[in-house]
Amino acid sequence: PTASAQTPAVTGFDVAWSRFVWPGDGVNHVLHDEERDLWIAAVGQSIWTSSDATNWMPAVVESAGCETPDERCGWGIAGIERLGDQLVAIGLKAATGTDSTSLVAWLSEDGAAWSLSADDVGTTAQDPETAASNGTILVVTPVLTGSSTTLFNTSRDGMTWESSREEEFHLRGVYGDKDGFVGVGMFFEGGDP
Repeated sequence: PTASAQTPAVTGFDVAWSRFVWPGDGVNHVLHDEERDLWIAAVGQSIWTSSDATNWMPAVVESAGCETPDERCGWGIAGIERLGDQLVAIGLKAATGTDSTSLVAWLSEDGAAWSLSADDVGTTAQDPETAASNGTILVVTPVLTGSSTTLFNTSRDGMTWESSREEEFHLRGVYGDKDGFVGVGMFFEGGDP
């Protein structure tokens, strides 16, 4: 990526911005791992790391498949969370020409190398939101645009996942810290938000 300093239009703060041009897709998620003092960014099918949030290096990410035309699918990384000493990246894999998707996950000890740890978890969801709290990762994914159903996937190790559904509830954001999870969304009554 390339960087150039820009002055923001923010008053009352001492702020400096840097502009980065990422190859391919835009950034989906950024995490600062305080223990490692490492910035980690999910960018399409890649993960980038930086010790100073200015100079970025690509990490090695094991493929979730879809390399050949016969596989007819695509995948991307949507979120990165810390789970104990492990880093967990969460994404979706989609079959081409269908509404079918599945959750995929990767594990890393250092942020530089990522191994596929779970594949084909859950189905027919989109736009995952991720959070971690007290040794659990939560991934919420609304089922198809306009649906009033949300899938919940949880894991304590990034490899084994438990799934559940909530009807008449459309969760669009989730946050986690040492006190638990907070979610933001809409309840539907009789099909109306």
